[in-house]
Amino acid sequence: SVRTQVCEVCGKQFRRPPGAKPAKTCSTKCRRESQARHMSTLRNRSGQTDCLDADGRLPTDPTPEEIEAHCERLRAAHLAAKRLSNPSH
Repeated sequence: SVRTQVCEVCGKQFRRPPGAKPAKTCSTKCRRESQARHMSTLRNRSGQTDCLDADGRLPTDPTPEEIEAHCERLRAAHLAAKRLSNPSH
């Protein structure tokens, strides 16, 4: 018998086959959203709600632009390391 459940994020009904692990969300996207909410509520419990901005970030949290710049630096360093380790290419 297939179990029908309701996603805790979007409210959509989804089905789980018998023997499958229990799930509270219908998709990976909803699961990540649920995890993000859980982390922000854990962080907010420690009294840091005052300094959260409109996006739910702390002043110390990196902005999306800073995250992208960091990824670019990592990619450049990785490519440089590959070139040094294999100079024939």
